[in-house]
Amino acid sequence: FKYKIIKKNIDSTSFSIFIKKGVIDGIEGKFNFNTTLLGDHNIANATGAIIVSLIAKIPLKIIKNSLTNFQGVKRRFSFIGNIKKARIYDDYAHHPTEIKASYEIAKQLSVKKIIIVFQPHRYSRTNILLNDFIKVLQKIDILYILDIYAAGEKPIKNINSLNLVKKLNKKNKKVFYCNKKNNLYSTLEPYFNGENIIVFMGAGSITHMATKLLKKNSV
Repeated sequence: FKYKIIKKNIDSTSFSIFIKKGVIDGIEGKFNFNTTLLGDHNIANATGAIIVSLIAKIPLKIIKNSLTNFQGVKRRFSFIGNIKKARIYDDYAHHPTEIKASYEIAKQLSVKKIIIVFQPHRYSRTNILLNDFIKVLQKIDILYILDIYAAGEKPIKNINSLNLVKKLNKKNKKVFYCNKKNNLYSTLEPYFNGENIIVFMGAGSITHMATKLLKKNSV
């Protein structure tokens, strides 16, 4: 079998699965699906789930309805609101592979600029995967990096967000360090008037920062 993405929308994806005769008993041909999931990796995962369901003899109609109604997993590129014209998203991505996948979704949705606010998670992870983080993060158009979320770990010498930004600035001058003294609302305010996408990424306290940003705007 194989799948093909037909159309990528701002809030959904249409795709087809082609199943050859003899692969699954009683099932062959082209089948169309629609889902609120975004990103090629999610469609690949959905395809796997569909195939397993068909093998388990779950009716195609039930599979299609379940996929159409599935709202996704919380904090996986979740749209949480607008600030003026900008769309704000909250995402759990904290590993280089996850960051890359989420950024691909942002590019799919973007009309204008993409702004990523990233909070590294754990000193040990940042240290071990430093080169992988640099490879992924240097490709982001506009990036603000917060201090590392320790998650109970003790600091590691020279492993901090400021040094990470300095390394990234060698490749991309639109990477900025944003520490606790920075007013995040004021920092991001220039992007609110355009149809930009602002994504908060990380597994730590950054999700609360995104929520506070929206509340501040509504006051």
